[in-house]
Amino acid sequence: MPGGFNIDVADAHRRVTERTRAIIPVHFAGEPADLDAISALASSNQLHVIDDAAHALPASWNGKRIGSVSELTAFSFYATKTITTAEGGMLTTDNDGYARRVARMRLHGISSDASKRYTREGLWYYEVEEAGYKVNMPDLLAALGRAQLLKVEQFRACRQHIGARYDQEFARLDELETPPHGKTGSEHA
Repeated sequence: MPGGFNIDVADAHRRVTERTRAIIPVHFAGEPADLDAISALASSNQLHVIDDAAHALPASWNGKRIGSVSELTAFSFYATKTITTAEGGMLTTDNDGYARRVARMRLHGISSDASKRYTREGLWYYEVEEAGYKVNMPDLLAALGRAQLLKVEQFRACRQHIGARYDQEFARLDELETPPHGKTGSEHA
């Protein structure tokens, strides 16, 4: 869409059908999508909002960090993202039911936290409640991510400096449109 690369909410509205269950805005290149308009569209159609924030750490919308606005937000920590754990990612939610289900599904769908089996409060007995996945992050990679999280603002400043240089150089080319930044209500990653 002209003036940005994020979801066109008017176009998304035209595409909603009775089979639509969720809207998945991608915060493209770290620029937050218009979460107010997306939330209004979702609310009026009883849809869920699941943010794809692979490049949006530490972006904000109306003073709230991406990851604390929508029902669910997925972050990627692959090597090309704003912070890295080499692989893996994070899903944020303030819905306790979603959090419990994600915790169960990330480790084969078992009924209890497998890592607690080796502690005093843990139990050896468990049930496989659903066909889950093996998507838990190893402790070593999580430690790498925690260390990088402390530097997230420093990384943002470096990216902003590089982005300003791209904007300056590409401004000469009518054929290119660089991602916008500084829209009202948003803080770019």
